[in-house]
Amino acid sequence: MDLNDDVKLKAKNNLSVLFVEDEVTITLAFTNVLKRRFKTVYKAENGEKGIELFKLHKPDIVFTDILMPKMNGLKMISIIKEIDPNVPIIVMTALTERSCIDKAEELGIHKYLVKPIDEKEFFTVLNEIATKLCENL
Repeated sequence: MDLNDDVKLKAKNNLSVLFVEDEVTITLAFTNVLKRRFKTVYKAENGEKGIELFKLHKPDIVFTDILMPKMNGLKMISIIKEIDPNVPIIVMTALTERSCIDKAEELGIHKYLVKPIDEKEFFTVLNEIATKLCENL
């Protein structure tokens, strides 16, 4: 590992993540994984809380489900994108309807992952985003 790789690794460790999901077991599993890779992981159980945490902490990356109580993920994404159009957002959902995927893509998400989440695809997307963010530092 050269010095440049070391700097990028430290930069990745300083990124923050917002994870928005109403299912407790999924939240626990993914936030544990994310906490090993990023400095700070915020978690919310619905879109309203997700917006609150986004405004308060301005995380570097957002993961969200779509079907949640109080405010669904698509509504939350549209509000977050008004605040920061450049924040990468990864949707993690069981919804496979074309209209839902199209709507999410229209809102400017980075990636649409279908549950059950493929572990290799998850880590590929995660690494891609973190690397890109660190190159822009």
